[in-house]
This record gives sequence, structure tokens and C-alpha cells, in this order.
Amino acid sequence: MYEYPIFLTDAVSNNAFSFDRRLSVKGESRLYVPQCKTGKISDALPGNEIVFEDFDDDRLQGCTGLSSFIKAESSFNNSPVYLFDNHNHAFAFIAAEKKSGSITGSEIIVHVDQHRDTRMPDSFLSKEDLLSDTAVFEYTNTVLNVGNFIPAVLNSGLASEMVFVGSEDAMDSFDVETAEKQGIILDLDLDFFAPELDYIPAEKKISFIRVLLKKASLVTVATSPFFIETDLALKYLHRIFDI
Repeated sequence: MYEYPIFLTDAVSNNAFSFDRRLSVKGESRLYVPQCKTGKISDALPGNEIVFEDFDDDRLQGCTGLSSFIKAESSFNNSPVYLFDNHNHAFAFIAAEKKSGSITGSEIIVHVDQHRDTRMPDSFLSKEDLLSDTAVFEYTNTVLNVGNFIPAVLNSGLASEMVFVGSEDAMDSFDVETAEKQGIILDLDLDFFAPELDYIPAEKKISFIRVLLKKASLVTVATSPFFIETDLALKYLHRIFDI
């Protein structure tokens, strides 16, 4: 999966948002999906292609993402870390790690995010299709979008339950020891550091995430360019991983 970049040109996945309106304004509606490379955390770099586009009030906002997705090793415990832009791609990478055996599907997915991402997708993958890289890739990039991938993760047995952490209270009440007994997938959206959440101290967020990084069997990280500028997201990524 993600062996080479593609463009989404139909009204599918994240390209479905305001598709016809964008088409009438620009004469085209397409989004870029980068390839995934093996590397280091620091190899996640800003790209030049638009990966998410929608209207903010009446202003069309085209957002560039990463030049490529990155699969790396965590400096905290050597677990796999996937870095990407739009959050629906987490589904494909969690499915890949379940297929490889690095996670069992009984883990808790700890969803650290500004948004719950729990809208229902139009369909779910069968257990047979979960074993097909082609089917997983197609599903992730046609049916899923940034707002509906969590139900797909749970329905497909890629995690046993989701714990949403989107506030200071949620950080304070999270029971790390209990979660660790079941196993943890850390699913981080860097829009948790968007300016509208600055009322939560950044150092408290970073400390909380670092605790989870030491415990997680798998880490997925979205830069979510429609909700936080990519340069700012990468700044916090580097602070979290002490780069």
C-alpha cells in the first residue's frame, strides 16, 4: 500500500467535500495522496500538493500536506510510527500492522484529537477484505474520510474500544495502567495543538503524549492540514519526539 502517489479525482473520501462547488470555482476537484516511505520521524516534511480542500465560510481553503508519508520507529520503545496528513489513512496503517501481527486487535485505541472522527461510514470492510492490501487501500481512499474512520477501526476488529482524549479533563482522568494491561494504540492528531486549544498548556499535552508513547504498541500521527498549519503541526511533532 501507498507504494506510489495518486490523485483522487472522483467525489470520494476527502475529495467528496464540496466537490461540485469546488469544481465550479476551480474547474477541477482533486486531492493528492502521497506514497509512504520508510525513514525517520524527521523525514516528515511539508509537501506542495493540495491534500485537503474545502470552504471555510465562503473562502476556498486548499491545504498542502506532507511530501510523503513516513513509517518510522519510535524513539521511546521502537514501536512502529506512521506519519501522514489526513487522518483516515490511520485505518490502512493500523490494518497493515494487524495483518503483520504487531498488534492483536484487542488493544484500546487512544484517540488524542480535537475531533472525535466518529461519523458512520457508508460501509464496512469484510474480514476477508481486511487481508487484502488493495481492498484496504481502496476502502481508505474512497469510503473513509477524516471524520468517519474510527467506527471502521472498531467494526473491523482493529481495536477493541476507543478512548477519546480531547480535553484537559480527559487527560487527567485517563488510566494509563489499566489501558496498558489491554494494550494501547496511540492515534494522535496534531490538531490537538491548534491555536483554538491553546487554553490547554502545550507542555501538559506533550507530557501526556510521551507517557503514551512509552506504552503504545503502534503509533499513528496525523498532521490534519485543514485544522492546523502543517509547519505548526511539524513543530509540535519535533517537540514531542525531541528532535
